[in-house]
Amino acid sequence: MLRNETGGFSRLHWKRPNLSLRGRQSWTALGFERNIVILGLSSALGSFGNLLWFFFLPIILESQGLSPIGIGTVYGIIALVSVGIQIPAGAILVDRWGRKRTIVLGGLLSAVSVAAIGLSGNLLTTVIAYIVWGLAGSVTGLAINALIMDSAPQQRRAAGFGAFYQLAGLAATASPLVGSLFLVRNEQYVIFLASALLTLGSTAVRAVLLREAPRRPGARNGAVENKASGIGTSLRDGLSSTVRSRTIIALTLAYAFYNLFLSSGSNTFTLVVSLYSKDALHLEPLYLGLMFGLANLFATQFSILFGRLADRHPRERIIALSWSTEMAFMMAFAYSYSPVLALSSFSLWMFFGAMDSPALMALIGDVSPSERRGITLGFFRTFTNILAVPALFFTGVLFMISHVLPFYANLSVGLLSLGFFVYAFVAKRPARA
Repeated sequence: MLRNETGGFSRLHWKRPNLSLRGRQSWTALGFERNIVILGLSSALGSFGNLLWFFFLPIILESQGLSPIGIGTVYGIIALVSVGIQIPAGAILVDRWGRKRTIVLGGLLSAVSVAAIGLSGNLLTTVIAYIVWGLAGSVTGLAINALIMDSAPQQRRAAGFGAFYQLAGLAATASPLVGSLFLVRNEQYVIFLASALLTLGSTAVRAVLLREAPRRPGARNGAVENKASGIGTSLRDGLSSTVRSRTIIALTLAYAFYNLFLSSGSNTFTLVVSLYSKDALHLEPLYLGLMFGLANLFATQFSILFGRLADRHPRERIIALSWSTEMAFMMAFAYSYSPVLALSSFSLWMFFGAMDSPALMALIGDVSPSERRGITLGFFRTFTNILAVPALFFTGVLFMISHVLPFYANLSVGLLSLGFFVYAFVAKRPARA
């Protein structure tokens, strides 16, 4: 028996395990930090709404009279404007104005633009609103990624991104199937208005519950100095710091080419896959909804596993493995001559394509100081989008020539990018500067 601090006696309470503390440690080991949980669960609302219509938009635009080249041009405009906005948005909004404020602003713009798509009967209004939606999502994505990097410690950073992706995709698996039902009934406005309301609800939750993550003292001092020195100096200093990182430069080059034609992270993905599934594989809208829904399940609900792998093993090797298997199943999908084969190969394409996301974001977080993360992410996204601008147009041209040509174009460029990535990271393993 031991005398406790209150003067009474207890039976060796100091030897009992603190189950609540152990439970919290188990959850944080899986990446469930407070901000990450809030971002993930609120994103589940927004993702459910967006995926009601996102995969079907090329089909909707085609039904309104746009050719594949015209649709590719619309996506190209989004990519072109993104090239010019990513770096200043990262430096000014994300790094100076704040992660949380930027996330809330982007959510409001997204909700308004999606509502405009649903209520508008004018093709020009629809295209403009979609461009605004794409830009708002890009800026919001910068702020979300920066906030996750701030919120998760380095040793659990990939797990933090994995937890976010998995929570964000919880409800979205059923979205494409639900959206396809309204597409068949020609009631697209319903899914756009539902998407706008869900995005607005997600934004309200974030405005109330999110916190700006604490930063190290150097980051806070840097933020004060940047505020005093002005926007131009912030951009110059941020870019100078970013371009000195060999890891960021090499990652940017590798991903710029790998995402060129048909990666699941590119705008050409929905353009080609939706039309290819309908025109070449002759899949019905309901089956397309099931395919995209199950693909979302495979792409999101293993993200914690992917994050844990990237925390336990070199992040670069996880990325190389992801690219290799993703390209293999992409080609299997291109030659799927039955719905069952299309469903299974597409799901595995998405599964292995999602494997690199936690590793990539964690790697960028490892090499970027917290006061520069917005501009670092903006730099990365800018130069990965530059080549995508002409690629979006040429993908439409290739698709018009032969439906399978974009797959071969993506395979060729992807293999070159993989070779460069293996040489720069896996074989040489440069120091993370």
